[in-house]
Amino acid sequence: MIMEATAIQSVEKNITMVALANVQPSNYNPRKNFDEASLAELSESIRQQGVLQPIGVRPIEDNRFEIVFGERRYRASLMAGLEDIPAVVMEISDEVAEEMAVTENLQRKDVTPIEEANAYQKLIDSGRHDVQSLAVQFGKNESYIRTRLKFVSLMPEIAQLLEQDEITISVASEICRYGEDIQKEVYNKHLKEGVQYNSWRGMKASDVARNIERQYTTDLERYAFDKTLCLSCPHNTNNMMLFCEGGCGNCANRTCLAEMNAAYLTEKAVRLMEERPEVSLCYESFNSNEAVVERLTAMGYEVESLNYYAKAYPEQPEAPRKDEYDTTEEYEQAQSEFEQDLNDYTEECEEIRTRSEAGEIILYFRIESKDIVLCYVPKVTCTTNDTKQEQTLSPVEKLEKQDKRNKEIA
Repeated sequence: MIMEATAIQSVEKNITMVALANVQPSNYNPRKNFDEASLAELSESIRQQGVLQPIGVRPIEDNRFEIVFGERRYRASLMAGLEDIPAVVMEISDEVAEEMAVTENLQRKDVTPIEEANAYQKLIDSGRHDVQSLAVQFGKNESYIRTRLKFVSLMPEIAQLLEQDEITISVASEICRYGEDIQKEVYNKHLKEGVQYNSWRGMKASDVARNIERQYTTDLERYAFDKTLCLSCPHNTNNMMLFCEGGCGNCANRTCLAEMNAAYLTEKAVRLMEERPEVSLCYESFNSNEAVVERLTAMGYEVESLNYYAKAYPEQPEAPRKDEYDTTEEYEQAQSEFEQDLNDYTEECEEIRTRSEAGEIILYFRIESKDIVLCYVPKVTCTTNDTKQEQTLSPVEKLEKQDKRNKEIA
């Protein structure tokens, strides 16, 4: 690198005229869009005064050159009808040519945020730079570099809106926090040209952020799986600077959320079936988790489809805590109500147990979208996908059949 840098410094003193016909643009240039009006102005200036600053090129084959920097001057010279252009010819490697092209373009005042983001990403992908070195080289703080790098993840349609100043950098910064699936919905429903109702164009970044959180993320409090990993996840809105409002936060990664929920429910179903093999598995079409049903079926479990609603098993009441009440009288009143609720709960559970043993009702573990709950249905009204013979089995016969099935699964 030191030898190449010395060589560059020496040849820069020697400017030569190169035929424009022998010059070609480079794929290393991060700049992909050139303003036609600005090019026309520069072209007219070149007609009047010539090219005042030489471009940089490197030889790629016999009498052929590739642009290292100065593609805008090259294009304007073609428009001006020139045949030759002043150039500095440099013998440099592909790596150095790429870095010089990217670095030179980043120094322009009119560089767009997307071009800047792609340029920074190219330098990092080269393996010779990281966020810290880029911040030092270009006189930016690390937060600025990281924000620009996030724009690489913007879907093309939203990136174009940023390029055309249809949305602000602040709005783009909020949108790029989310995955492609959410970005597509935001674009199609709120940013696409022609959207008449609920358009987000011109909206403040803070309002866009809150709208996305409210409409396209899910409150993690609604899920029962262990959320330890979620605490440090970048897709948790609690870890986004604008939020941090306590609680578990909201998840913006739908795929990950669905997988963690399905894995948890599958594991819970297996555990419940081991604890109570006499209870069957079921699901209802209007509130179920298809992924869990498919996984359990593949594991060999029978999962019945109910065509009507099964009544949930009663929930055990929670005892009141004394520190939650201002006075002793309020606590004693709450304790009295709890004892009554507990008695009602015990009596209801005993009634369900008695009816189950008598064959009047059938117990199920119902697979719901976010949980698995114990429920029951009257046997006389039960209609499932199983045969009538299955419905008339006694609790003992059903237990024996389930035990046999469990052995087959094992």
